[in-house]
Amino acid sequence: MKKTIYSFFFVVLAWAIAGCPDSGKIRKKMPRLFTINFVMETGAEPSFMISEDFNRDGEIDLVVTNSGDNTLSYFKGNGDGTFKSQIIMKTGEDPICVVTSDFNNNGYLDLAVLNYRDQTINIYFNSRFGNFKKTRITLRPGKIPINMVSGDFNRDGINDLAVTMRYHKVMILLGKGKGRFKNPVPIKVKGQPTAIVVGDYDKNKILDIGVALAGSGKTGVQILWGV
Repeated sequence: MKKTIYSFFFVVLAWAIAGCPDSGKIRKKMPRLFTINFVMETGAEPSFMISEDFNRDGEIDLVVTNSGDNTLSYFKGNGDGTFKSQIIMKTGEDPICVVTSDFNNNGYLDLAVLNYRDQTINIYFNSRFGNFKKTRITLRPGKIPINMVSGDFNRDGINDLAVTMRYHKVMILLGKGKGRFKNPVPIKVKGQPTAIVVGDYDKNKILDIGVALAGSGKTGVQILWGV
């Protein structure tokens, strides 16, 4: 009985060694790529983040949406991997996305913040001194907005917005200049849109939109070709 057990054990051991050709090799250590050396406090439940040189001092800055307390955190970069203390700005209810573009065509990057709960978009103008001021402009893209991007979709030199909506639509808000926008125009898609990106995918110098689809309807990626 013992011989049978031992024989079975050695058969299993031999099979395991044969099936694991790397078992005798010394695995190389993963190179150290990052080190955590600077941690910053934000508002409650940070949900989205972008980085740009907003104050044009040559250093990268950060803007974070905080959905838990309806705020933005703005961190000015010091240029050595550290950032100044956050500047806090109020938003609408449950901010879930922020994008940046020069919405009033003064050469400085502004902000557009998408608020999930009150289904609005707030516009913040860059003061030219590295700070932002919330304007009175409030956009209403429709029910249950999910995500947002910015780009000059109609090639008029004014930046526009595109917002994914839960019920199989992407809303396009064409810019009018001075941070104002036309009423949203819906484009139907074949599923529930979630993520959205912008790029010139067919190299015709016209912006296209890529939309990830999930939930009800088709799942996958749908491309909206710019014309």
